[in-house]
Amino acid sequence: MNMESKKELGGEMNAQGIKRKNKVHMVKYITVGLLVGLIVGVALSAFAGLEISAISKEEAGNKSLVYINENILKPQGLSAELTSIEDYSNDLYIVNIDIKDNNQTVKYASIYITKSGDFLIMGRMVNLTKEMESMGSQRINYSLR
Repeated sequence: MNMESKKELGGEMNAQGIKRKNKVHMVKYITVGLLVGLIVGVALSAFAGLEISAISKEEAGNKSLVYINENILKPQGLSAELTSIEDYSNDLYIVNIDIKDNNQTVKYASIYITKSGDFLIMGRMVNLTKEMESMGSQRINYSLR
């Protein structure tokens, strides 16, 4: 009996009749092992108290307000005023703002900023570490009227 006639589902038999795993199965096992290792590593770092460097609530509020006013509201003739900043989770602040048109509040909004100060989340995540010009087609247009 030759090797091709001894193939079974999940592997093939060698000359001594011992089942040999396919390379595909080994790749799966390695991938699962790496994922488990990653999960364990993240869990251990959380328990060890390792944290990313966070900016203060005031810095987060000011950074959010500057970005929103300069890039979203000012071109529409509107402005934003900061009403409050709160911890939302271990990684996020929630920034509450009033959107104004000629000093009249037209809308209340809540946005999120990462505690690192790098990302602003307003329905979609915006990377604050990049300049608006380099973002090209990612420019966000909001209609608040």
